[in-house]
Amino acid sequence: MFPVLISVLISCLTFAALIIIWIVGHTRRQKNLADDGTLPESHDRIDIIVIKEGSRTYECGHSGPKSFKIDAYGSEMTPKGRKYCPDCAQKWFKENVIRCPICGLPIMPGDGVISYVPSNRMSHRKAGYVVPKGEVCEGAILGCLRWDCADTAAGLCGHWDGRKVQPLFSSGQSIVGEAFATGNVVCVDNIKTS
Repeated sequence: MFPVLISVLISCLTFAALIIIWIVGHTRRQKNLADDGTLPESHDRIDIIVIKEGSRTYECGHSGPKSFKIDAYGSEMTPKGRKYCPDCAQKWFKENVIRCPICGLPIMPGDGVISYVPSNRMSHRKAGYVVPKGEVCEGAILGCLRWDCADTAAGLCGHWDGRKVQPLFSSGQSIVGEAFATGNVVCVDNIKTS
């Protein structure tokens, strides 16, 4: 009777922890929402939008406008500092940013990712990143944690680093997988979303 009670308690605590993770990770409303609070419409381009004309030299050694924004796949962002000119920033995005197979919006280095099994629900499946053989989450398609996209943060398996997934757990499991595999409550801190 006592082991069953402990097992039920662990399951309840795991479920509560997952709900808390979801709430904490998503109460910070997403940047780049459309005027009505929904996700912006994605597209297949990385566009440069000049904000302030003029000329400045960037750390990459190239010159460009004094200020610009990047519209990456439908999500607008303003680069901080003077590291990259527009052309180098566009190249950096193409090399380091992947797209969510469901909403089509960018997943930036440092963002938490969910591992999905390929499905027909993925309207941007061809644009999604499939984890190569031999890496953590092998064969999965990585998705974002945006409020209006992800069904749950329980599938969080790690963070995108610009080249591959940095797993949350040494086992490579998602939050739920780790909870079931260990039988313990799983707590995760520092879930970042774009």
